[in-house]
Amino acid sequence: MLSLNAACNVASPLDQGAVQGYTATDALGGVISEDKDDWRIAEAYRNFFTVRPAYPNPAPDARVKVRIDFTQPDAVGRLDFYGINTSGNPILLATGPTPPLGTQYYDLNLLYLSPALSLEDLRGKLLRILIYDQRGVLVTYGDIQIPAA
Repeated sequence: MLSLNAACNVASPLDQGAVQGYTATDALGGVISEDKDDWRIAEAYRNFFTVRPAYPNPAPDARVKVRIDFTQPDAVGRLDFYGINTSGNPILLATGPTPPLGTQYYDLNLLYLSPALSLEDLRGKLLRILIYDQRGVLVTYGDIQIPAA
Protein backbone atom coordinates (compact mmCIF):
# COMPACT_ATOMS: atom_id res chain seq x y z
CA MET A 1 0.00 0.00 0.00
CA LEU A 2 1.33 3.43 -0.96
CA SER A 3 1.48 5.82 1.97
CA LEU A 4 1.31 9.58 1.80
CA ASN A 5 4.90 9.69 3.02
CA ALA A 6 6.13 7.70 0.05
CA ALA A 7 3.96 9.59 -2.40
CA CYS A 8 5.12 13.00 -1.25
CA ASN A 9 8.50 12.13 0.29
CA VAL A 10 7.83 14.15 3.45
CA ALA A 11 7.45 13.43 7.13
CA SER A 12 3.78 13.02 7.83
CA PRO A 13 1.67 13.64 10.92
CA LEU A 14 0.18 10.23 10.15
CA ASP A 15 3.31 8.70 11.64
CA GLN A 16 2.34 10.12 15.02
CA GLY A 17 -0.44 7.58 15.60
CA ALA A 18 -4.20 7.72 15.46
CA VAL A 19 -6.02 10.86 14.45
CA GLN A 20 -7.61 12.40 17.53
CA GLY A 21 -9.20 15.71 18.42
CA TYR A 22 -10.27 18.53 16.11
CA THR A 23 -10.85 22.26 16.12
CA ALA A 24 -14.61 22.81 16.30
CA THR A 25 -15.91 25.69 14.18
CA ASP A 26 -19.30 27.15 13.37
CA ALA A 27 -20.88 27.60 9.94
CA LEU A 28 -19.12 30.96 9.45
CA GLY A 29 -15.65 29.83 10.53
CA GLY A 30 -15.72 31.02 14.14
CA VAL A 31 -13.66 28.81 16.45
CA ILE A 32 -15.73 27.11 19.16
CA SER A 33 -12.95 24.96 20.63
CA GLU A 34 -9.35 24.54 19.51
CA ASP A 35 -7.14 21.50 19.05
CA LYS A 36 -3.62 22.90 19.40
CA ASP A 37 -2.31 20.20 17.04
CA ASP A 38 -4.53 21.30 14.12
CA TRP A 39 -3.70 23.84 11.40
CA ARG A 40 -0.19 24.77 12.58
CA ILE A 41 1.90 26.24 9.75
CA ALA A 42 5.27 24.72 8.90
CA GLU A 43 8.13 26.97 10.00
CA ALA A 44 9.19 27.75 6.43
CA TYR A 45 5.78 29.28 5.64
CA ARG A 46 4.83 31.14 8.84
CA ASN A 47 5.56 34.57 7.36
CA PHE A 48 3.84 33.88 4.03
CA PHE A 49 0.27 33.02 4.95
CA THR A 50 -2.15 31.96 7.67
CA VAL A 51 -4.63 29.10 7.53
CA ARG A 52 -7.96 29.38 9.30
CA PRO A 53 -9.46 26.14 10.64
CA ALA A 54 -11.80 24.33 8.25
CA TYR A 55 -15.48 25.08 8.72
CA PRO A 56 -18.00 23.95 9.63
CA ASN A 57 -16.44 21.34 11.88
CA PRO A 58 -18.14 18.99 12.62
CA ALA A 59 -19.19 18.77 8.97
CA PRO A 60 -22.67 17.20 8.77
CA ASP A 61 -22.68 17.05 4.94
CA ALA A 62 -18.93 16.25 4.58
CA ARG A 63 -18.21 19.59 2.93
CA VAL A 64 -15.88 22.19 4.43
CA LYS A 65 -14.15 25.41 3.47
CA VAL A 66 -10.57 26.31 4.30
CA ARG A 67 -9.61 29.99 4.31
CA ILE A 68 -6.00 30.95 3.63
CA ASP A 69 -4.77 34.55 3.89
CA PHE A 70 -1.68 35.14 1.73
CA THR A 71 0.57 37.94 2.98
CA GLN A 72 3.57 37.48 0.67
CA PRO A 73 3.46 37.36 -3.13
CA ASP A 74 3.93 33.94 -4.72
CA ALA A 75 4.40 32.20 -1.38
CA VAL A 76 4.03 28.66 -2.71
CA GLY A 77 2.75 28.72 -6.28
CA ARG A 78 0.26 25.90 -5.74
CA LEU A 79 -1.40 24.07 -2.85
CA ASP A 80 -2.56 20.45 -2.88
CA PHE A 81 -5.22 19.32 -0.41
CA TYR A 82 -5.22 15.62 0.46
CA GLY A 83 -7.50 13.62 2.70
CA ILE A 84 -6.95 10.13 4.03
CA ASN A 85 -9.82 7.91 2.92
CA THR A 86 -11.54 5.23 4.99
CA SER A 87 -9.10 2.64 3.60
CA GLY A 88 -6.09 4.68 4.73
CA ASN A 89 -5.09 5.92 1.28
CA PRO A 90 -4.34 9.54 0.31
CA ILE A 91 -6.92 11.17 -1.97
CA LEU A 92 -6.38 14.50 -3.72
CA LEU A 93 -9.35 16.69 -2.78
CA ALA A 94 -8.31 19.99 -4.38
CA THR A 95 -5.38 21.63 -6.06
CA GLY A 96 -4.80 25.02 -7.49
CA PRO A 97 -2.54 28.03 -7.87
CA THR A 98 -2.32 30.44 -4.99
CA PRO A 99 -3.13 34.13 -5.44
CA PRO A 100 -0.25 36.61 -5.21
CA LEU A 101 -1.85 38.29 -2.16
CA GLY A 102 -5.16 38.26 -0.34
CA THR A 103 -7.66 35.66 0.78
CA GLN A 104 -8.49 32.42 -0.98
CA TYR A 105 -11.23 29.97 0.01
CA TYR A 106 -10.87 26.29 -0.84
CA ASP A 107 -13.98 24.10 -0.93
CA LEU A 108 -13.38 20.47 0.02
CA ASN A 109 -15.84 17.65 -0.59
CA LEU A 110 -14.93 14.92 1.89
CA LEU A 111 -17.32 12.42 0.28
CA TYR A 112 -14.35 11.51 -1.93
CA LEU A 113 -12.81 9.93 1.18
CA SER A 114 -15.44 7.19 0.98
CA PRO A 115 -14.71 4.66 -1.79
CA ALA A 116 -18.50 4.44 -2.36
CA LEU A 117 -18.90 8.26 -2.18
CA SER A 118 -21.28 7.60 0.72
CA LEU A 119 -21.88 9.94 3.64
CA GLU A 120 -22.91 6.88 5.67
CA ASP A 121 -19.36 5.48 5.31
CA LEU A 122 -17.97 8.66 6.89
CA ARG A 123 -20.44 9.13 9.76
CA GLY A 124 -18.79 9.14 13.16
CA LYS A 125 -15.28 9.36 11.68
CA LEU A 126 -12.49 11.85 12.27
CA LEU A 127 -10.76 12.59 8.96
CA ARG A 128 -7.33 14.12 8.42
CA ILE A 129 -6.75 16.81 5.79
CA LEU A 130 -3.16 17.60 4.74
CA ILE A 131 -2.03 20.60 2.71
CA TYR A 132 1.18 20.39 0.66
CA ASP A 133 3.04 22.91 -1.46
CA GLN A 134 3.88 22.25 -5.11
CA ARG A 135 7.13 20.52 -4.12
CA GLY A 136 5.33 18.05 -1.85
CA VAL A 137 6.35 19.76 1.40
CA LEU A 138 3.76 19.52 4.17
CA VAL A 139 2.43 23.00 4.98
CA THR A 140 -0.23 22.15 7.58
CA TYR A 141 -2.89 19.62 8.51
CA GLY A 142 -6.09 19.42 10.48
CA ASP A 143 -8.85 17.01 11.40
CA ILE A 144 -12.52 17.10 10.43
CA GLN A 145 -15.28 15.34 12.37
CA ILE A 146 -18.20 13.85 10.46
CA PRO A 147 -20.99 13.51 13.02
CA ALA A 148 -22.81 10.22 13.54
CA ALA A 149 -26.36 10.05 12.18
